[in-house]
Amino acid sequence: MLKVVLGAIIGGSIVFVYLVCPDFHLDTNLSVNIVIAIATCVATAIHYDSIRKQRRDRVWDMNKSIIIDLVHALSKVIEEIEITLDNDASQKTDIVRDLNPELYRVLDEKIDNALIVYKPLIGESLTNKLSKYKKDSCNITAQVFEEQFDIIEAYEKLLVSSKELYVSMLGLIEKLSGVNRL
Repeated sequence: MLKVVLGAIIGGSIVFVYLVCPDFHLDTNLSVNIVIAIATCVATAIHYDSIRKQRRDRVWDMNKSIIIDLVHALSKVIEEIEITLDNDASQKTDIVRDLNPELYRVLDEKIDNALIVYKPLIGESLTNKLSKYKKDSCNITAQVFEEQFDIIEAYEKLLVSSKELYVSMLGLIEKLSGVNRL
C-alpha cells in the first residue's frame, strides 16, 4: 500500500509540474529514461522480496512436520505434568502418581530425531533449545535418582523447562509460518 501511495504522490507531482509550470521544460527522452530507471528499481525490489518470501516458505515447508510433531509431543508432556501436579496438590498425600512413560519416550524420540536427522534443516537456534531441554531433563532425572530433588520438585522444574521450550517453539512456528505477516 505504501508503494502505491508513494507512486501516486511522485507521479502526481511530476504531472503537476508539467501542467502548472509551462516554463519548465524537461527533455522528453530524459523523463522517459528516468521513468524506466525508476520502474527497473521497483521491479528489482519486488523480485528481491519475492525471492526472500519463497526462501522463507521453503524453510517452513521443510521444517513444518518435525516442528509441529515436537510441539504436539511437548504439549502432551506438559499436560501430563500439570495433571499430575494438580492431582498431587488436591490429594495432599505423599504418594505421587507416575507420569506416563510413553509420552516421554515419544518426546525423546522426536527430539533425538530432530537433533540427529533434521539438524541441518531446523537451524541453530532450535537445535540449541532442544539440546538445552534434553540436558535439563537428564539433569533433573539424575538429581531425582541422587535424591537431591523430591518428585514434586522435579516435576515442577521439568514443567518450567518444558513450558520455556514450548513458548519458544510456538514463537518459531509463528515466525517461520508467516502467521504474523497476515
